[in-house]
Amino acid sequence: IQIFNMTTTNTIQLNSWYNANTKINFLFERAINYRRKYIIINLDFINNEQIIFDLENFTFTNQQNTIKGFLRWIPKIIINNNHKLIIVDNFQLSANSDLILLTTSYLKQAQHNGIISIDEINQYELKYENDFHDEILDFSNEQSINEKDFKNLVNVIQGNIINEHTDIIVICTLSKYLLDSVFAACGNSLKKLFDIRIKENPKTSVIDITTDGKIPSKVIYFIVWQPDSDSNLLYQSIPELLSTIIEKAINENYKSIAFSPIGCDHYGCSIKLIAQTFIRQVQEQIIKYPMKILFVIPSDRIDIYDEFYKQLNSFQQHEQNPIKKSVSITIEKGKIEIEQGDIIKQNVIIIINLK
Repeated sequence: IQIFNMTTTNTIQLNSWYNANTKINFLFERAINYRRKYIIINLDFINNEQIIFDLENFTFTNQQNTIKGFLRWIPKIIINNNHKLIIVDNFQLSANSDLILLTTSYLKQAQHNGIISIDEINQYELKYENDFHDEILDFSNEQSINEKDFKNLVNVIQGNIINEHTDIIVICTLSKYLLDSVFAACGNSLKKLFDIRIKENPKTSVIDITTDGKIPSKVIYFIVWQPDSDSNLLYQSIPELLSTIIEKAINENYKSIAFSPIGCDHYGCSIKLIAQTFIRQVQEQIIKYPMKILFVIPSDRIDIYDEFYKQLNSFQQHEQNPIKKSVSITIEKGKIEIEQGDIIKQNVIIIINLK
C-alpha cells in the first residue's frame, strides 16, 4: 500500500496510509506517555475535521462516525552510539546493527551529555511542547470524575420528561403513555416519521428523530427494547443499552440526556435492581464521556422516584466514604495491621517511612 504525507493540497484517498506530521506525532507521543485513552485533534488536512483517536485500540473516527480508520505505530530507531545520534531507516535495517529506540528521555539525556545541541533538539520532535495545551486538544480521560462532579452531572427529579431542556430525551417504545404524549406534542409528522423508521429497520435499538423545536429538547431517542423473562439477561441488557445510547450521544456531540425510567413500568422487573443497574452504569459511562444525565420520574410514581433517589444517594455516600481495606495479625503482645489510607492521619506514636 502506498503511504502518503498529510498535506492540505492533496485529495484524501480511502484505504491508504498517511504519515502523521511532526506535530501530530508529538501529540500522540505525549498523550500515550501520559496514559491517555483518547485524544481529539482537529486535522486540517481533512477539512479541519475533529477526529477522536482511541489510543487503547489504535483506531479513530470523526464526530459523525463517517470517517473511520486505524493507527499504526512505527518506532524511530537509532544506532547505539554514545558519541553521535544517527537515525536508521526502519525499512532498511541490517541484521548485525546495534540499535535502540529513539525516545524523548534518550534525547534529553543526549542533550545533557552534549551529544546534540539545543538547536538540534528541534528536529527530533520536542518543539511542540506548548501545543500540548492548545485548544485543538481534548483528553477524554484527563481528569477522573470525582464525587463532586458526579453530583453535578447526575440527578433524579419528578416531572414530565417532555418538558425537559436537555439535548436528548430517551423514550422507551414500550411506554404507550410516553409515546402518545410525544406524538401529541410533536404532531402527526413525527409519528409518521417514527412509523417509517421503525418499519425500515425493525431490529434497531435506537431511533433518533429531531424535534424541530416543538418541545424543549433537540432530539428524541426512541428505545426499541423488550425486557427478557430471564432476570440475568434482563439486567445484562440494560448496561449494553445505556452504553449504546451514551456513545451515540457523544458521537453526535450532545451534552445532556434525560432518561425515562426504562423497564420499571409493569414488566415484572425489580425497580431496585433496575435503579442500581442504571446508576452504576451511568457512573461508569460518564468517567469515559462526561455529560449531564437526568432521570425524570413521572410524578405519580413515588415508588420509582424514591428508589432511584436512594440508589443515587447511596452511591454518592459510598464514593465520599470508601470502605477501608485492612488486614492485621497479633504477635505475642503486639499487633501488626496493614491498612490502605493516608499515613499522616494515623493515630499512632511513631510513623516510619520505608523506601
